[in-house]
Order: sequence, then structure tokens, then C-alpha cells
Amino acid sequence: QVVELRFRIQDGYHINSHAPHEKTLIPTQLMVVDGDGVNVTGVDFPPGTDTSFPFAPNEKLSVYTGTFTLRAHMTVAPGGHLLQGALRYQACDVNACMPPHSIPVAVSLLGK
Repeated sequence: QVVELRFRIQDGYHINSHAPHEKTLIPTQLMVVDGDGVNVTGVDFPPGTDTSFPFAPNEKLSVYTGTFTLRAHMTVAPGGHLLQGALRYQACDVNACMPPHSIPVAVSLLGK
């Protein structure tokens, strides 16, 4: 089973992709809790967009802006279940980055 999770980034901000070019940058991650009949076997992230910003005009950062969709692959036991987790990211504007943050993710699933 595949579940699409859509996220929207506030205008004027970007977040690092799941695979930033620099090891010091915080990648976007989907953390999930397996159990209760749900087992996440993989997550497909879209590719980031290489973008330059005024604070480092000669560097290209791999980022997400606007909206992006993750595809979570999972096995689901018969019956109703709740997939719980969090999206961890670091939002930045052209001047500064905010501290890393996580938002809860919850999806009701019905296994057949």
C-alpha cells in the first residue's frame, strides 16, 4: 500500500531536501512509529531543487519550496489502523535558519 503525504512550505521559506549537498545541513526526514498492524517499508522523497541564495551566491543548495509530496510504502494488516510519525525539517528564509522543528503526521488506514 502507498500513502501520499503532501506538505506546503510557507511562501518566502525553504527547507533542505532529504539529501542536502552539505553534511552540516539538516535533511528533511519522515520518522514513523511501526506497530499496530502498520509497517513502513520505505519512503520516496522528491528530488530537491538546486537553488542559490544571497547568503551564499556561489553555492547551490538542494531544497524544497512550495509544496512537495512524500510517498510512504507500507504493509497494513486487515482492519483500521493509525500511522503516526513526524516530519523533521529546518526552515530558512534568505537571511536566517530557524531551529529544527518536527510536525506530527497521522493517517488513518484501512487494511484489506
